[in-house]
Amino acid sequence: MHHKDIKRQIIKQLKKEYPNWKQLNNKAKKSIARMVLDEVDSDYDFTKQVDTHVHKLLGIENQLPASVIK
Repeated sequence: MHHKDIKRQIIKQLKKEYPNWKQLNNKAKKSIARMVLDEVDSDYDFTKQVDTHVHKLLGIENQLPASVIK
């Protein structure tokens, strides 16, 4: 689950620092993504327990269960 937590942190940081992400070209996106990945990876502690809720790790925090939809 560590890789999902790292991915969640990267997406959170990209949304916060680069709100114009869709307007950037692919070369800029790749360099920014690599920079953010290196930053998060260097600060991440693999020995600690992942305490992020499972729904946030899977990206389904805004979805409703099927029984509520009916």
